[in-house]
Amino acid sequence: KDSKQKDVYKKSVAHMVRRLLKGFNSTIFAYGQTSSGKTHTMMGVLQDKELEGITPRLIRSLFNQIEKGREKGNTFLITLSYLEIYNERVYDLLGARKRSNKPRESLQIRQLKQGFHVPKLTK
Repeated sequence: KDSKQKDVYKKSVAHMVRRLLKGFNSTIFAYGQTSSGKTHTMMGVLQDKELEGITPRLIRSLFNQIEKGREKGNTFLITLSYLEIYNERVYDLLGARKRSNKPRESLQIRQLKQGFHVPKLTK
């Protein structure tokens, strides 16, 4: 059975908004073969609210809640990274892309005592 984007969001990601607003970190990890629907699930069709993926839904919900909190005098600091791991290489999806025929720069993953870290990853 095909799942609707809003159902995938509600069942897998919506609960993260409360935790994010309480100061917890969250990770959304989409895994699968090429052409299995990861990008569709994550981003969807941005011009059609019914077909939006979990990322735009999460961002909209998060900032709606932040606006409500700001009306109560709360302040917030949000940081976000967006990366792709493809063929054992890590790519920054938020970083500025250089317009050239050169391949994208792949980044390194480092394991630190605090957890995994990707130097040079855009935040």
